Formats: sequence, structure tokens, C-alpha cells
Amino acid sequence: MSKHIVYFLGAGSSYNFGYPMTNEIMPLILYRLLNKELFQLSEERKTPREKQGEKDLLRFLYLLYPGLRNIDVNSKEVKWRLPNITDILSIVDHFCFYNMPPHPEIADDQLRYFRNLLNRAVGELILEFDLDAFSRKEKNCSPGSSSQ
Repeated sequence: MSKHIVYFLGAGSSYNFGYPMTNEIMPLILYRLLNKELFQLSEERKTPREKQGEKDLLRFLYLLYPGLRNIDVNSKEVKWRLPNITDILSIVDHFCFYNMPPHPEIADDQLRYFRNLLNRAVGELILEFDLDAFSRKEKNCSPGSSSQ
């Protein structure tokens, strides 16, 4: 008779494999936006559309959360001073669903564009972590490793 095993993992289980926790995503996005390092499909050069997307996303975030302009992204406490990415995604989805612009400059198509830029930012950030090689510690956490 064979056993069937089901593993129940919390949302933070991917952290052991090098992915950021949700409270680390927004600081990374903001840091990369300020340093113009977020959107880039090609390693050779950033397209004008990608440059504009970074500018637009930063502008939208500042319109939604004006206090972000005063945040030091190099501070150790930055992840505790920023809204969580899940909160930002949820509120933007809420605004889109009810067609309620949070600011006159973020209405209609701009609101949907904002949501797309946020989704792209998270997707590209996670993809970057996904493409990184496993560290020795992460390899030892993987299923089938000799340390288990």
C-alpha cells in the first residue's frame, strides 16, 4: 500500500529558496525605480517605452502615496515604512473594479495602465529571483537533497 503525502506550506515557504518576502518587494521596486533599474527586456539597452514605464509607475506611486517621496530607500527600516505590495495591488484593483480614480491623473486608462505596470514590476522582480542560481543553503533546502 502506498502513502500519499500532502505538504501544507505557508506563503513564506519560497523565502528559503531565495525569493523575497512580501514586505521586501515594494522596497526593491521603489529602489529600482529610483535607480532606473526596474524594467528592461534586453540586457543591451532599455527601450524608450521601458524608460517611460518606470517614470509613469513612480509618478503613479507618488500620487497614490505622496509620503513615498520622503522615504530613504537605503534605510534598514525601509520595508517597515512602506505599504506592502499586496496592499497596493489590492487597492489599485479595488479602484479599477469600481472605476474610482484615486487621483485625477490616475483615471480610466491610466488606472489600468498603473495596474499593469505594478504587475509587470512584481513579475520582473520575481523572474529575476527565479533566474538566479541556487545558493548552497537553498540547494540544501530543496526536495531530494541529502540534508533531509
